[in-house]
Amino acid sequence: MGLSRIFWICLLVSIVHVSSAAATTQPEAIVYAQQVSNQLSTQEWLGPIAAIALSPFFGLACLSGIATYGPEWLQQNSAFLASDSPMNNPYLFWIMTVLTVVTSLPRFTKISKPLSLLAEKLESYSAVIILVVLKFAATASMESPPDVATPLNAGFLSVPNDVMFSIAAAVNLIVINTIKLAIEFLVWLIPIPFVDSILEILNKSLCAGLAALYAYSPFIASLVNLLLFVICAFLFLRVTRYLRYLKTLYIWPTVRSAMGIDESKEMNFPGFSVHSWRGIPSRSELKLTKEGKGKIGILYRTWLTSHTMGTATVKSATHGILTDRYVLSIGNSEVSVDVRKGTIGGESIELGASLAKPVAS
Repeated sequence: MGLSRIFWICLLVSIVHVSSAAATTQPEAIVYAQQVSNQLSTQEWLGPIAAIALSPFFGLACLSGIATYGPEWLQQNSAFLASDSPMNNPYLFWIMTVLTVVTSLPRFTKISKPLSLLAEKLESYSAVIILVVLKFAATASMESPPDVATPLNAGFLSVPNDVMFSIAAAVNLIVINTIKLAIEFLVWLIPIPFVDSILEILNKSLCAGLAALYAYSPFIASLVNLLLFVICAFLFLRVTRYLRYLKTLYIWPTVRSAMGIDESKEMNFPGFSVHSWRGIPSRSELKLTKEGKGKIGILYRTWLTSHTMGTATVKSATHGILTDRYVLSIGNSEVSVDVRKGTIGGESIELGASLAKPVAS
């Protein structure tokens, strides 16, 4: 989870407090909000997360469609889909439907799919914010007037629970959506026509199936969401490293080349470890700095700390079509790193002709 995701989670927490402070003061609205809040359990709020994570706008459209136009016997299984819930809103349904069409059509072809992949983050974070706002449309309340009986935990003491829900929903959705995004990206790289269309149809079908499962049984849907979250959580860190690796070395260089940016003139550039090294997992991003001919400074950053690994000496190099691989020697250890092609120019690193071997990558 990068700084952008931490920012969005903090934004959600801020929305929680702002929504709580901006709730209506009308006694009727306060009583109604408390009644709906008491009816809603954790499983009813977190149950639909899996469906929304697979296809944010389409998942919200399915849930809103069930609450707005679905049969009463199906709406009675969850207070979140009941006729008096915030999901019962035709405007919400049609807005989510239009957004679904707009964001889904580019996914059917390999030429336009990169646009939808770039917009995936915006779609995911928008869905989280919409879901949290819908929750507070039903549960937020201010201090009640004297003639309204309010439980002790209905004031500020209940806010931490809402904050925890916001964080749990955001993390749950982002983790599952990231794994789904990685699968879409890998399928996009497969040079087979119509495979992207097949994947998108399967994704939408699974999303609709999970939404229908939630409408039938919120408890079973919560178990499925928990299982899916646990599986995705185990893969999350590895997948995010590989996604960053692919975007940094294969996608952005194409954009930078089209903009006329010369990689060899940059003193600071990213590199990715090919194998595990000094406790650093494979495909982890390293911050490299040119410090003279044949010398490269290595910095490794985690979420909260930075580790200066030292200055390495270039031992060998292999040049590929899209990337270059260098073997760096530091102390008694060596690490192989992949960098953008042309990042380390000949004027900065002088290697013998025997060391530079062409290789396909």
